[in-house]
Amino acid sequence: MMISYKVKNHSKVKEKLIKSLLDSDGKTSGSVQKTDWELKNPNKLYMDIFKPILEEHLRYLLKKIYGAHKNKITAKVNNIWYQIYTETSQHSWHTHAFTQLANVYYVELPSKDYITKFLNVKNIMAQEGCIITFPSWYLHRASVIKNNQRKIVISYNVDMENIC
Repeated sequence: MMISYKVKNHSKVKEKLIKSLLDSDGKTSGSVQKTDWELKNPNKLYMDIFKPILEEHLRYLLKKIYGAHKNKITAKVNNIWYQIYTETSQHSWHTHAFTQLANVYYVELPSKDYITKFLNVKNIMAQEGCIITFPSWYLHRASVIKNNQRKIVISYNVDMENIC
C-alpha cells in the first residue's frame, strides 16, 4: 500500500516553511546535513506552519483507508522530524520500527531522482508538495544528492488506534 497526497497550499507555504526549517534546531546525523531527529526537546519552529497540513493529511488518510468507518478510528502521530539533504547527503536503507505508517512530505524536491527509493516498489507517484504514506516496514532510502541541489523533507510516523 502506497498513498500519495498533494498538499493543497504547498506553493503558498513553501518558502515560509523552508525558512522555519532552516531556523529550527538541528544537527548533522550520519550523512544527513541537518535534522532534528534524536534531539531532546528541539525547537520545532516549523510546526506552526506544518500543523494544519498534517491535520488535513490525517483526515485524508482516515477517509482513504477506512471510508465510512473513518470516525471510529484515531490517527496518532508518534514522531515528527525534518531532514535537509545537500551535496553527498543520503539516508541508507532502513525501516521505521514500532509504528504502522511512515510519511514523507517533500517540502523541497529539486529532481524526481531524489524521491524516496523502495526495495520492491517502483513508480512512486510523488513530486514536490506531496506526502507519501507507506507501511513502516517497507525498506526505503534517500539516494545520494550528487550535485549542489538541496532536498528538504518532513517525516512522521502514524499509528491507527481504536480499530474495531
